[in-house]
Amino acid sequence: MQSLIPQPKQMTAVQESPLRLDGKARISMYMEQEDSRLAIHCRRAFPGLRYTSSRIEKGYMLVVERLSDQEPRQGDHNPESNDQAVDEVLEEREKSQLPPDVTSITAKREEKWACLAGRSQGYTLEVSARKAEVYALDAAGLFYGLQTLVQLRGLDGNIPAVSISDWPDTAVRAMNLDLRQTFSKPELLIEYLGEFAKYKTNAVLIEYEDKFPFRAYPEFAHPKHALSLSQLEELKRTAHEHFIEIIPLQQSFGHLEYVLRHEAWRHLRETEQSTGEICPSHPESFELITTLLGEMIDAHPESRYIHLGCDEVYSLCECERCQVEYDGVRERAFIAFLNQLIAFTAERGKQPVFWHDMLDKCPPEELAKLDQRSAAMIWIYNGRN
Repeated sequence: MQSLIPQPKQMTAVQESPLRLDGKARISMYMEQEDSRLAIHCRRAFPGLRYTSSRIEKGYMLVVERLSDQEPRQGDHNPESNDQAVDEVLEEREKSQLPPDVTSITAKREEKWACLAGRSQGYTLEVSARKAEVYALDAAGLFYGLQTLVQLRGLDGNIPAVSISDWPDTAVRAMNLDLRQTFSKPELLIEYLGEFAKYKTNAVLIEYEDKFPFRAYPEFAHPKHALSLSQLEELKRTAHEHFIEIIPLQQSFGHLEYVLRHEAWRHLRETEQSTGEICPSHPESFELITTLLGEMIDAHPESRYIHLGCDEVYSLCECERCQVEYDGVRERAFIAFLNQLIAFTAERGKQPVFWHDMLDKCPPEELAKLDQRSAAMIWIYNGRN
């Protein structure tokens, strides 16, 4: 049996000949709600095959069906036939034979969907010598079933007979694009999204840093390698097309070298030597950071989350102002500023996320002060397994 990435929950080989797709096939899509993304990916996966779509009351279903040798196929030509005539014959067949037995087909669909109850983005896949069927309760599940179907297809175009049931272990399956010290070409970043989606990644955390096209402070954008507004829109469009949610990361505490290196903002450093860490007690810090956060939020209206960064703030609570305001307690200074950012972000309708490392050894009495509307993302240094 061909290996799949990720490995499905349940997979059983069926003692039957493989499904042979040599042009004698068609694709039928059934959707409770029209989703053009599914049509796009079906056509890409099976170029040249006839595609039709229909509305159904519940769920999503994809059927890739091999036609019999007696049936006309798209692309066949003879003196008495053309593509229009072929289409007309197929349409008449669909009207008369799809579905041939409404009761049995409905029962089968209900059975497949029942096994997916409560399993968002899951799917079942059945491949026989005659056809492949994918069932899902949502559009994303059908998309992932299609990705499995594509992985199963061999170099000869044949798909082995198999029965698969699969669903994700975790709701968010994210990859991380860290653009802080990299200079990836925009077209490659877009290409990566398609690769991620093949393996059922449904989110990508993007640390834009100075590659974001800031408008409020354009000097923060890299003069050569920052994304243009049109490139950012293309990145977002491609992510949506591949059922991927972008989680934008705007550094808010540390790793602000691209901001604090500018003469106009160096007075906000925690110390003169801490070129990337902002002072949480300076009255201008919150206004600057929330301006950047607000622009990042506005640029990603469909994202449920905003990542605040906040890792590796090594010079925390070293300036005289912070020593006085927070009694020299590093975690107290960190949580006080983080709570302000969490409140700002939550009020904008986003789930705030931050790296956990600065609170890894936080005293319980200080940790209890953390705003619970936030989510800590675990950041393990030199971890194993």
